[in-house]
Amino acid sequence: MVKIFLIIISLLFNSQAFGQKNETPQELGKIVFEALTKKDSALFEKAKTNEADLIFAIQRMMKKVDKEIEDEKIKETYTMYSTNFMLSFLETIKQGENEGIEWSKITYSKTYFNERPDSDPEHIEIGRTYLEFKYQDKFYVIKIGDSIKIKGNWTIEDKINWIGKRDKDDSWKSNN
Repeated sequence: MVKIFLIIISLLFNSQAFGQKNETPQELGKIVFEALTKKDSALFEKAKTNEADLIFAIQRMMKKVDKEIEDEKIKETYTMYSTNFMLSFLETIKQGENEGIEWSKITYSKTYFNERPDSDPEHIEIGRTYLEFKYQDKFYVIKIGDSIKIKGNWTIEDKINWIGKRDKDDSWKSNN
């Protein structure tokens, strides 16, 4: 009985800590957009997967290739992921500011999503997601990176990257 109670409390904490569901890559893009406009790292955390879900996802991916990985290795990976995740947010803000972006004055344009060839809905869905926004009549792009669907929730698998002013040919969409 106590174990069930602890599980329920844990689920409530996780839903409060990580906020709303990101049921589509577009919703994920809008969370990243809002976090950038406010320079709000706590809001950006809503785009990050939690440790338990990362363990779940990696175990599913390993099952697909018929391999196992220790939870301790995954926990080490999560620590590194968390650090790189937040650094990428701060670096993206700085790179935008270096190009003259006033984050509070950007407007949302769209979120692009391209499913990766190795995405497998039975095991794990993965794709590349890009955020396009407008500032002073110019369009800019941020690669949200590889996004991953875990338990119905799209999150950032690695980090975000500044791409900059959108090219007319949209060649950034094919960037790895």
